[in-house]
Amino acid sequence: MNRIRTILVTLALGALLVPAAGATEQVIDAKQLDLSDHAGKVVVVDFWASWCPPCRAAMPFLSAMQAKYGEHGLVTLAVTVDQDPKAPNKMIAQLDPGIIVVRDHEGLLATKHKIRSLPTALIIDREGKVVESHTGFQDSEKAPREAELR
Repeated sequence: MNRIRTILVTLALGALLVPAAGATEQVIDAKQLDLSDHAGKVVVVDFWASWCPPCRAAMPFLSAMQAKYGEHGLVTLAVTVDQDPKAPNKMIAQLDPGIIVVRDHEGLLATKHKIRSLPTALIIDREGKVVESHTGFQDSEKAPREAELR
């Protein structure tokens, strides 16, 4: 009986360590981010927080765009500004695996890019220039934003 219990506990603990299906595979600290690593690609830098309703609404759209255009050179950086490192974990687990999550708990990147409200998305072209900036998110914006990415 103890052996069966040990096996069940081991399996349960192992399941906790496996990333959720669809969970992003890349999570880095803001201090590790170097945009030049993505030179020649279209980059979406999306600043968000788990407590922000429009941010939560934007995440499925960002995941869909990454899944659709990632192989064509799209890189999505989802920059969480949550101060509590555990707060965004549930949302992170639901992101497309190709999205890179950047933990900006100290607000270093948000301050550098003068982010004043959430969500804010910056679109950087293949030459490394910010060509668009969007604040907020509504379903009615999906088609025009996808057109920008194409």
